[in-house]
Amino acid sequence: MTASKTLIFLAIAAASCVESKQFGPLASIPTHHGIDAAVHLSGGGGAVATRTKKKPSIVNKAESIVSTSYYQKKELVSQNSAVTSSAPTVPAVNSKDTLSPIAIVCMSLLAVQFGIQPILVRRYTPQTIVRSSVILVQEVVKFVIAGGIYLSGTSKEKRSKDFEGWNFHTWIALAGLPAFLYTIQNISSLMAYQNLEALTFNVLNQTKILSAALFCFLVMGKRQSRMQVASLVLLTLSTLVIEKIVHPTAFMALIKGSGPTFGLGKFIEGIMGGDNFGRRFTHGIIPIIAASGISGLAGALTQLNLQGGGSKLSMWGRKDKPNVQRPPRNAYLFSMEMNVASVILLLGSLVMSSGGRDILRTPSTFFSNWTPQTFIPVVTNAIGGILVGLVTKHAGSVRKGFALIFGLLLSGLFQANGSGIRCEQVVGGLMAAASLWLHTVHPYKAPHSHKKA
Repeated sequence: MTASKTLIFLAIAAASCVESKQFGPLASIPTHHGIDAAVHLSGGGGAVATRTKKKPSIVNKAESIVSTSYYQKKELVSQNSAVTSSAPTVPAVNSKDTLSPIAIVCMSLLAVQFGIQPILVRRYTPQTIVRSSVILVQEVVKFVIAGGIYLSGTSKEKRSKDFEGWNFHTWIALAGLPAFLYTIQNISSLMAYQNLEALTFNVLNQTKILSAALFCFLVMGKRQSRMQVASLVLLTLSTLVIEKIVHPTAFMALIKGSGPTFGLGKFIEGIMGGDNFGRRFTHGIIPIIAASGISGLAGALTQLNLQGGGSKLSMWGRKDKPNVQRPPRNAYLFSMEMNVASVILLLGSLVMSSGGRDILRTPSTFFSNWTPQTFIPVVTNAIGGILVGLVTKHAGSVRKGFALIFGLLLSGLFQANGSGIRCEQVVGGLMAAASLWLHTVHPYKAPHSHKKA
């Protein structure tokens, strides 16, 4: 009880401090999904917005016209601005690839929340409770928290500018689409969870780490260096070790080229074995792979909205407007927009389900089996949704995966019940830490280029 109250206080205090602190240009902010419904009750969230001002460069003067949803950059190039140089330019490391202090704090808080959430859900959420009511109340709580911080941390002029040019179409494009994708992801994950063995589900579920990097490249053009790709593979292996799918001794034997191949036989048997391979494939394997891909796409779209910048994809299907980019969205406002979209989708699902129609006919059953303690995991999960957005804003959707893996490690430690730290937790934690270090110190560098007259 005390730990949950402390977590709630620290998360709200950190979010409030982030909003009130002034940050530098967007270039100084480092560059994923919500939490699976099978493990936690829902995912997604908002984050903190940072206003930026674009300063014109010396060679090419630029003017930026910023609107609520998009801005168009018009470059005014002088006739005598051509520069001739035979020397290659030095590849610069994007400062977005570094982890700022606020990114580290947000990732740490998200890891703690993710680690403690299963304990709070199991302790304070009755098995007979209506899950739909929990998710709906959680979205409302998240809306209230985000709205309270947004109203208290922004001026009237700033809020009026945030809503300037706002309309239904921009809401659908910015918040409705990611919310819809997260809903489909949760449904697909739940279907796969019900039709696959735990081992097969957990292994295939880790592909979302790689899908986050893939869709960040496809949507935003953010490349990964070879060492960063290797670090993501190492991070995926660390989750398999932490979840005891891969034993450390088998992993070392595989590196040496001898010994068993971690539980690969059981994994293949989980996919191919049994008499229901057709149903397992259509209702298990395909949904979990689709959920992983949707997770990466939704995370990339959320990161694009929160951080701003150009997109390699045309969301409107129009290619007649050159160099159209998105400014950073105020993330508390973005969180509220996502909450509204999620509530609408959840209410629609209630209408289509038999249990949901029973709730609509008898509203008194909505809070059936609720207790005052039930609000504890609801509030912490709502705060976790906001922390997800904070990490996406300041660290990116790819590195959000690192925070969740460390949260998975903490969850195992919290649930040890005095049995001590397992070997898998030590090895998996070291692998995750090494992968984060590799991903941070080996960012992608643009290739050498020559400027010609």
